[in-house]
Amino acid sequence: MMDTKEIQCFVACAQTGSFSKAAEALYTTQSSVSKIIKAMEEKMEITLFERLSKGIRMTPDAEQMYPYALLVLESLEKIQFLDENRAADTLSMSCNPSSWFADNFVSFPVLCFQKLSGIYFFKGNGCHSIPWRRIQQEWGFGGRT
Repeated sequence: MMDTKEIQCFVACAQTGSFSKAAEALYTTQSSVSKIIKAMEEKMEITLFERLSKGIRMTPDAEQMYPYALLVLESLEKIQFLDENRAADTLSMSCNPSSWFADNFVSFPVLCFQKLSGIYFFKGNGCHSIPWRRIQQEWGFGGRT
């Protein structure tokens, strides 16, 4: 049985024609993508990609598998959005407090939503928790239609 990460990796490789480009698209390393594909090939006892001097090419087995892999990913995405009308109670953000991203992005909600009650600011770990329903009510945005 394949897991979601393997299917995502397979599809990314098929679409980009490169382990490196697939890794970039998946925000991981080329060696991780190679290991995942190799493990899939061993588990399924087939070769999914021909390794070429400049990239990879799907084998006939991979070409047969590809449309089904796309359907699986599309179905998973639909499952995630079944309950579109339910709004989250809390908006949570977390990132490395020493990074530029944490210094700039995470401070944004604190500056914008200071007037809201119930803001939780955990200094030192870069986490903020903001009551999302309150943001929707006071600022008039963020609700799903």
